[in-house]
Amino acid sequence: MSRLLILAALLAAAPADAAVRRFAVVVAENQPAAGDLKPLRFADDDGVKYAALFRGAGVDTTLLAVLDADTQARHPKAAAASVPPTRAALGTLMAAVGQRIRAARAAGDRTELYIVYAGHADIGPDGEGRMHLRDGTLSRSALLRDVVGASPADFNHVIIDACHAAAMVYRRGEGDDFQPGAYTALVEAYLDRADLKQHPNTGVLLASSARREAHEWSGWRGGVFSHQVRSALTGAADVNGDGALEYSEVAAYVAAANRAIADPDLRPEVVFQPPARALNHPLWRYDGPGVRLLRLPGQLGRVWLEDAQGTRVADLHVRSARPVFVALTGQGPHYLHDGEREAVVPAGAQRVEGEALTWREADTARRGAVDDALRRGLFERPYTGDFYDGFVLNLGVPPAVEQGAGPGAHEVAAVEPRFGAWPWISAGVGLAAGVTAAALALHAEAAVDDFEADLNRTGLDDPDARSAIDRERVAAGALTGVAVVGLATALTLWLLDDPTAAPTVIPAPGGVGAAFSF
Repeated sequence: MSRLLILAALLAAAPADAAVRRFAVVVAENQPAAGDLKPLRFADDDGVKYAALFRGAGVDTTLLAVLDADTQARHPKAAAASVPPTRAALGTLMAAVGQRIRAARAAGDRTELYIVYAGHADIGPDGEGRMHLRDGTLSRSALLRDVVGASPADFNHVIIDACHAAAMVYRRGEGDDFQPGAYTALVEAYLDRADLKQHPNTGVLLASSARREAHEWSGWRGGVFSHQVRSALTGAADVNGDGALEYSEVAAYVAAANRAIADPDLRPEVVFQPPARALNHPLWRYDGPGVRLLRLPGQLGRVWLEDAQGTRVADLHVRSARPVFVALTGQGPHYLHDGEREAVVPAGAQRVEGEALTWREADTARRGAVDDALRRGLFERPYTGDFYDGFVLNLGVPPAVEQGAGPGAHEVAAVEPRFGAWPWISAGVGLAAGVTAAALALHAEAAVDDFEADLNRTGLDDPDARSAIDRERVAAGALTGVAVVGLATALTLWLLDDPTAAPTVIPAPGGVGAAFSF
């Protein structure tokens, strides 16, 4: 059994950080504005889900979308609050959000802006990539000039999930030999052509594939890439458990989720670039004040989470030595599934222990060849620390750094002792034997004094008294041996339970604490 004895805490106190105000502009459009592209089914659903994720974390969020009848029936409140995604509406919104961001900065807050697009993208007649809105298209240069460039936030985060999303990276005729693994050249070309170097406070996360198409799946009622990104942002991608999700962690999570899909036409790829100003700046923090967290065992396996409306919130296949924390959207109940069983995650509680959930049988219908292929392949391979290390090493990007104390930072993993309760039993027996031996020895010495006094006074030797003294002395000696053996056994078992006694540095509120493990 590993016991952590804190010898010193708070070696360095960290100054209080300024408050962080976050804003989000979510744009979703099913209908193409030009060309022969087919309408999408679930871009509007993705917009609603992104908006729910942001709002659940206290982000000032506006949704630009026209929801179809099915999505409106599922999310009537979102339909009432959404704004049609037109060029004029986007310009008006950016001006309003810019004012709110400036006010937050004037109040001394740090600010972050999320710009999310789910819909169509293609290459226009001028050879430039463009995104489709309700009343026309928005070119790549207009996106950077009128949206990213209009933001006064300290950091901007751009997430794009679109059919032909690679059009936001390539010009017509360029990149025909695109290989998803050619990350370095891809990002360098993107920085040069998209003028992202003029916005060093802006990071991007893009979907792509070998055919440069993003995919929707009815099983998730959304884009495959968007669902994977949202799953990562719940906390599932947090490889170091610090409560912060860097671009590399989210990208690695998406890569792991798609690793087992055999058909390259169905396998989404991810292109990412963190802000050049701070390559380790987090894309997201999921453990903010008031956020409900579900704590899951790190070896639970492949599971997914649904909210009370039946919306699939996140998919996970994480194999970790530490518990995994997942942020829950809203205060209502959730449902955890593993393919054969489901468990109800109760409403209201700020922290729910996954080990305490009660599982019951569940029935999930399957249909269609593509549906089966995606079910078999998606999240089949676990997201592990080793996978993440190999991912960043292969791409040559900076690995994630500690961003502070995460939701599990103060937890000590429960390790099953190899010897059960025997160290404690041995210690108890040894202690009891030692106390009894000491008591008998003291009583025997007192009896000797009384015996000698009576012998000097009367001159008579009492053999019964002498025998009683001898018995107590023998018993005291025997119990002393038992005490020595018991305590030595207990000490040996403890040391074998945890043979190391190396100092451990652990996160603590406002600083770092030092501890020794025995």
